[in-house]
Amino acid sequence: MTVPWSRLLYFARDFLTFCNNFVSFPHFYDPERRAIFQSGELLIDGRRIRLCVWVENLDQHATIAQRSGIYTVYCEVRSAKHATPRLIAAAVTAGTAGRIEIGKNGIFYDRAGVDWEARVVRILAQPISLHEAVFAPFRKLGRMLSTQIEKLADSREQDMQRSVNTSFTELDRSAGSAAAEAPLRARPANPAEGASPAGNRSFGVGGLLAGGGFAIAAIGSSFAIVAERLKLVGTSGILYTVVVILLFLLIPSLIVAVIKLRGRDLGDVLEASGWAISGAIRLNFGLSRRLTRRGVYPASAILPAPPGRRRRILYGITAVLLAAYAIGRGLLGLF
Repeated sequence: MTVPWSRLLYFARDFLTFCNNFVSFPHFYDPERRAIFQSGELLIDGRRIRLCVWVENLDQHATIAQRSGIYTVYCEVRSAKHATPRLIAAAVTAGTAGRIEIGKNGIFYDRAGVDWEARVVRILAQPISLHEAVFAPFRKLGRMLSTQIEKLADSREQDMQRSVNTSFTELDRSAGSAAAEAPLRARPANPAEGASPAGNRSFGVGGLLAGGGFAIAAIGSSFAIVAERLKLVGTSGILYTVVVILLFLLIPSLIVAVIKLRGRDLGDVLEASGWAISGAIRLNFGLSRRLTRRGVYPASAILPAPPGRRRRILYGITAVLLAAYAIGRGLLGLF
């Protein structure tokens, strides 16, 4: 088997570059240079993502990249200079997910400086920063609660609409039958027998109001019991309880977030693209900030907030503080 001389010459010329990008990665860790496996930069959602690699098989790449623990965005890119679209994988290593979602548009610049239109087609959601990782469970819980509340509200609205439609249908039917039987109906001897259905309806409305009054009274009594218990605890006890509950909820999330962030491995993302990486490539804080940067607006592009808006914010904060003071002093007796 003979090897062409041109390949040997290219190998001799680029052997050092190959070692610097495959063995020790000095070009990858140098902020002024770019490693040979970095296919370009993705500009999306006000940030620049430097770690982008070409993807040939999306499902296969996602299966391997899922082990990396890195928030990975897959985009379909199109360019007027290329007939067929291609796929890239971009690693978001700093900040938050922000408004990155499926269907989000961006711009991708390859190593030759050619611009491609990018559109997000798939996302591997992973913790990006400590702040996002700590509060991610609470956001999921909030989304779940809001979804359940919306479903409950929709079902109640549909039940109410069906009830109203049924009531109007029965009312029309009753009115029609009453009009047909009116000439045949004799005057009742007892006035109570000729009472109109409106009296029964008014009784039903009165019963409804009475039931609502009982419900409000029950809620008020429950709130009074809670207020009495809080008075016995005192201000310091309430603050201590709130702090303990917050720590009980945040500390496990913080520990899990630190473990996940320290376990992020860029090697899995590169292996998914066909690179044979033996060791792990861990992400530290400095490298994460270099690979994903958010754009900074120039000073001339930032307009100061109007005075009216600042005044409304100040009034709102003052009203909330006064309401909290009034509730704590009048109902709970804390101040």
